[in-house]
Amino acid sequence: MKTPVLIYAKSYPNFAQKCMKLKPRTDSGVNELLRELHHRIEAKERGRISQALMADRLGVSARTYLEYLRGTNSPLGMRVMLDLLSMLDDQSAIDVIQNWRDTQKTTKEQLFRDQY
Repeated sequence: MKTPVLIYAKSYPNFAQKCMKLKPRTDSGVNELLRELHHRIEAKERGRISQALMADRLGVSARTYLEYLRGTNSPLGMRVMLDLLSMLDDQSAIDVIQNWRDTQKTTKEQLFRDQY
């Protein structure tokens, strides 16, 4: 039995292309990495973190975060950043991440002080 996509593809040539565009793109592996990171953060904090809360922490909408986890959307910048980090030795990658963490912490503290 032919799949519905193949049946409609003959009559509607653009139908197959539209279906292919709707399929989740999991080729990058970013969604699996995001899921792993989400679970590791939950384990570190010893509690469940909803997707909406994690999205809020990241500064993206809940829908965007969900699409990242599903693999429907894969942010190019994230893939580039991961590729760059993977080119470094372990200690250099840790140093870059620690520097980012320190900068974020300082920025949040400054914003808090400015508000009060």
